[in-house]
Amino acid sequence: MKKIVAFLTIAGLNLGCGEKKEEKKSGFEMNRTKKEVKAETMAEEVPIDLNNKGVGPITSVDFGAEIDAEMAAQGEKTFWTICVA
Repeated sequence: MKKIVAFLTIAGLNLGCGEKKEEKKSGFEMNRTKKEVKAETMAEEVPIDLNNKGVGPITSVDFGAEIDAEMAAQGEKTFWTICVA
């Protein structure tokens, strides 16, 4: 009995840990690989002066004493046509 159990154990290990065969599929197979996209940097860039382009923190905001009714009506019309459609 012990010999049969030992034989079955060894046979099971042989089958389980044996050489695996690769199955070749006949048909269409698509292997996609990601390509590295290299960002091209231009060494001869023209310097841009950002001091007068509106880039930067807001230093002050001036509100008028009264609300412009004409501008408010135009904004309300735009709101009701675009945002609530």
